[in-house]
Amino acid sequence: VSVIRFASSTDVVIPFKISQNPNEIMEKVNKIKFTGGSTRIAEVVNLAVSDLSRWRRDDAIQVRN
Repeated sequence: VSVIRFASSTDVVIPFKISQNPNEIMEKVNKIKFTGGSTRIAEVVNLAVSDLSRWRRDDAIQVRN
């Protein structure tokens, strides 16, 4: 699971990780504040791909884009 907040700016609230606690995830999601502004879809997709690449498993088959 990963959560990225995005509007006028983007930031990773919860990065992709192998092990995550469901209670910790819900706590962080509930603390996300609405910031308003425009949505930058391309920027958030690029950030998500970068974050996913950072936390990839070495033993998993890597799919090229």
